[in-house]
Amino acid sequence: MQQFLLEYRLTPHATTRAAPCEMLLGRKLRSRLDLVLPDAHANVSQAQHRQCASYDKKSRSRSFTAGQEVWVKTFSRNAPKWSLGVISKPVGPVSFLINVNGQIMKRHIDQVLEAHVKPRPPPSDPVDDDDFLYTPELPIIPPDQVPEAEPEQIIPNNTEESVDQSTISENSQTEASTSYLRPRRQRKPLDRLTYSRL
Repeated sequence: MQQFLLEYRLTPHATTRAAPCEMLLGRKLRSRLDLVLPDAHANVSQAQHRQCASYDKKSRSRSFTAGQEVWVKTFSRNAPKWSLGVISKPVGPVSFLINVNGQIMKRHIDQVLEAHVKPRPPPSDPVDDDDFLYTPELPIIPPDQVPEAEPEQIIPNNTEESVDQSTISENSQTEASTSYLRPRRQRKPLDRLTYSRL
């Protein structure tokens, strides 16, 4: 009888489309059929392992020792953004006490950079810098052989009518005086609804 009731309470109802136990408890109960389904915990652990592996490809391990010179991020308005300091001692796995000009600061590893720059390894195939520059060979012309530029020719437009110079100057003066005025609004008469008797 108990097994029958368990199966009944696990079966979704035709009207509510949800199992009675799910309506009561807000979650599904585990049954023997759930053992056939894939394990959610295994899926989560596999996804976490994939995320960890992809993160480790891009990340680089940083470690600092006591007495090492580093650049420290400073948050003072009067000081430069980065100051040179010496690590006094590590406080935790990612925190350090750093001596900057006689002042002790506690900084996270993200706020600390190495003070020295690692030398770049020599290239395996040395290449001359001139190979990278491409300069096309242009013919060199002496100054006495350079052709003179012809003056521009103004071609009159026959389609437009000739305008008198006096009217052009008058139009320019009126445009200058009216350019500061605001445009006038064109008002249309109102079209009101009127009732007419038949």
